[in-house]
Amino acid sequence: MGQGDAPERTRRALAAAFDPVFYRTVYDDVARAGADPFLHYAETGWREGRDPAPWFSTSAYLEQRPDVAGLDPFAHYLRRGWREGVAPSPSRHRERFLARSGVPAHPVAGELLPPPSAPADPDLPLLHTRNYEVRAYKVSDTEILIRGAVRDDKAPGLYIDNDPEPLTIHHMVVELRVSYPMLEILDATTELKEFPHHECPGIAPHYRKLIGLSI
Repeated sequence: MGQGDAPERTRRALAAAFDPVFYRTVYDDVARAGADPFLHYAETGWREGRDPAPWFSTSAYLEQRPDVAGLDPFAHYLRRGWREGVAPSPSRHRERFLARSGVPAHPVAGELLPPPSAPADPDLPLLHTRNYEVRAYKVSDTEILIRGAVRDDKAPGLYIDNDPEPLTIHHMVVELRVSYPMLEILDATTELKEFPHHECPGIAPHYRKLIGLSI
């Protein structure tokens, strides 16, 4: 693609990462008007400081990057911000969105993951622990919520001398809303609570590409 295709690439990235269900749910005026959520955001919503997804706060991003004032903060993050190490903050409307959707809110960091179940080896020093967990919830007779988490912990004192607590270097929570009985992915969101590299948050928008697939 040539340089002239950049605006179209940006628009496609925005459309893939944008969450129309969230936008319509938390902005009642958009729902009442019957407006297309993505077009509303792209044309006026970002200028009004509205959030495009539950994992992205427009106002928080502008606080971190005041130089972006006058530009679409979400588009800037997808193009450059994540590469420059800017970590997005969740929307202030996120909990209201989950409550209106009948979805349990995220537990606090660490709550979703139980203590490690792999046998310990008392004769060897522990370096690293990775935990996975997936839970499924019944939202309605036609919809399931699947929530999964992965967390990586370094052993106490490994990176920080005399630190008695494990150091969490990576903690990601993924949510899939799935139709039943067709098992088609209706929505996909990702939240990185902890991450070791500034590129890591860039993975979040790619989970939107799961929408429409079957599991």
